[in-house]
Amino acid sequence: MNLRSIEQQRAAFKAYLSTEDARQFIYWYESQAVFQKHWDFDAPDFASMYDRSLANQQTRRLWKREQHYPKQLLLRLLRAFPELGKEMFKDLFRDQNHIEGRVSRFIYHCDQLLAAWKKNHPESVENNHYHDDEYQMVFLYLSFRFPDLYGFYFFPAFQEFLQLTQAKEPPLTHDVERYVKTSRVLYKLITKEEGLLEAHWARLDDEIHYKEPSLLLVSEFLLFTRKEQKPVF
Repeated sequence: MNLRSIEQQRAAFKAYLSTEDARQFIYWYESQAVFQKHWDFDAPDFASMYDRSLANQQTRRLWKREQHYPKQLLLRLLRAFPELGKEMFKDLFRDQNHIEGRVSRFIYHCDQLLAAWKKNHPESVENNHYHDDEYQMVFLYLSFRFPDLYGFYFFPAFQEFLQLTQAKEPPLTHDVERYVKTSRVLYKLITKEEGLLEAHWARLDDEIHYKEPSLLLVSEFLLFTRKEQKPVF
């Protein structure tokens, strides 16, 4: 990647963080704080704990949009198969294991739970658990569970950023391992900009938002650098 280009982009990003436009994504950090507060594998009712862990006072766009409602459907599956659902999340969050395998297995197990659920509910029109939508929901879970290790997965924005910074061989298809490695490097690079973290934290509320190191800041940075500011969440 071209470091000079990144330095220019991060300086512009710091200025952006002090504008009103930069408040459009702060609800991400509210949901991250809620998840950190409520997620508990030892909860007696795993499905209810999952429900409490995904909440937001401002919007539900992260998990409920037109033709996209992964929380609603997975909640049904967790109520029907709580132990299997718990093991599925434990495997996803077992961070010492390879990221590609964990993500693939999570999607596979979602498929299996949905198939089992549909067998007991043949009249259901549900044909997709919506967790394979560019891996967005899987990385939402990862980024909320491990804020300093993962951000949201925006593959088109990632591709465009690699092209912008003249990186070697930008991936043509999903490459979650490269995405994760690059995101962690980018967090270190952009937070070297003097005053950037202070500008980021200044727009957050101590009582509402997550205010520790979070790679959601990298996700914002990737969207900021896009030529077209297309809505994602």
